[in-house]
Amino acid sequence: MDSTRSSRSRTSWRARRSGAPTPLVTIVTPLLLVAVVLGLLLPLSLTSPLIAVGALGLVGLIAYIAALGAERSSWHLLILAFFFAPLTNLAAGPKPFVLASFLFFLSFVLALPRLVHRALHLPKLFLGGGLLFTIMGLIAAPFAINSLVSLWYLVTAVIALIGIPAVMVWMNPSDRHMYAMMLAFAFGAAFSTLYGLPGYTYRNYGFTYHPVALAYTCMLALSFVPYLMASKHARSRWLLVPPLAAIALVGVWTSGSRTGLVVLFALALLVPLLERSIKLGLALIAGVVLILPSILSLDPSRGSTSALARLFGSGGAQNSDTTRLSTIRDGLEQVQQSPIVGNGYSVEHTYVIHNLYLQVLAAEGVLGLVGLLLLLSAFVAALRKAPSPRRALAYPALAVILAGPFQPNMADHYLGMSLGLSLVGVVGIMRGSPSSDPDAPPAESSAGIDAQAKV
Repeated sequence: MDSTRSSRSRTSWRARRSGAPTPLVTIVTPLLLVAVVLGLLLPLSLTSPLIAVGALGLVGLIAYIAALGAERSSWHLLILAFFFAPLTNLAAGPKPFVLASFLFFLSFVLALPRLVHRALHLPKLFLGGGLLFTIMGLIAAPFAINSLVSLWYLVTAVIALIGIPAVMVWMNPSDRHMYAMMLAFAFGAAFSTLYGLPGYTYRNYGFTYHPVALAYTCMLALSFVPYLMASKHARSRWLLVPPLAAIALVGVWTSGSRTGLVVLFALALLVPLLERSIKLGLALIAGVVLILPSILSLDPSRGSTSALARLFGSGGAQNSDTTRLSTIRDGLEQVQQSPIVGNGYSVEHTYVIHNLYLQVLAAEGVLGLVGLLLLLSAFVAALRKAPSPRRALAYPALAVILAGPFQPNMADHYLGMSLGLSLVGVVGIMRGSPSSDPDAPPAESSAGIDAQAKV
């Protein structure tokens, strides 16, 4: 009996030493969450049948969490969040309140009992760039047309560019978890593409708020392909990844987004060079040769609105170019008015500039742009030092950087979640590749916890 007590004592001590939550915390956390959610939803459910159905669904989710436990449910919900990330129409309000963001937040809350014992250390470039970007955004807000609008946009950008990636490093997903997240995202992008194909008449919106959002999510899904194909954690990759990549390419093509197509061309040239692989380059060329005829035959009558056709001026591209050039001239005028402090963010001026870097320069001035560049460089800082397949985790961030000159988006949840994968990879690379065993103790397998990443 004494030996049993001693064994339990040693187990408890090891749990505390490794940062793992105690059994009591694991049991109590889901139950408290159930009680809080029920208390909040019960009064609301009496006012509307729709709210009542939503409340029942949420209670079912909480029951699932209580049955599996906080830690396992946290990973399941995070993977589910990646599936819903490309489906931006599943929203209950402004951008931070889409379903994927809710699931991500819930996953984080469930993980807190095991995270509070961990110290979080992030790359210096990430911290310095993020701090400078945030401070300059706060300084510029009073000079905006509407200070509250400027602050709101800054908050959404900080959540996407800094908050979500930092949380993902803190949660410390294993290689298997990251493989599952990327695969779930690719499935979500495929669903979005196929959802919009039957009825689109001009450009495919998918299950998003705009064709550009469909192209962006599909582009990010394609940037995951090198890591997914190089991963050794699932034999199913040869069965699942090629068809998902083909559907994502269809999404970019039918969206009519020239940005998505240009970035994919750039990645197709850069990735084989970075991987130093002639075979990979030949495989990409062969894939395009095999897939492109099928895409062209989807609907010849809509060919003039495809991404390639619009790249060469068809499908209303000339009107779009006129508008873009006008907003860029307006942005340059704003820079001349206040090059140091900036003019704050506004719907009327900065947000309509289809150039992320000019947008930040106009809104936050030179120092704000420097902060953004430092921040983005942190996601790819270890690109050359990394072995394969770890190096491939930087490609989503590289895609975001390449898309910057052609689009204004820096506040969507799917952007932050993709950058989070890159940051996990960078921090892991700087301290040595983490263990691929999801059950390994955090102190042994952490990609970004208890480690100073000197970038």
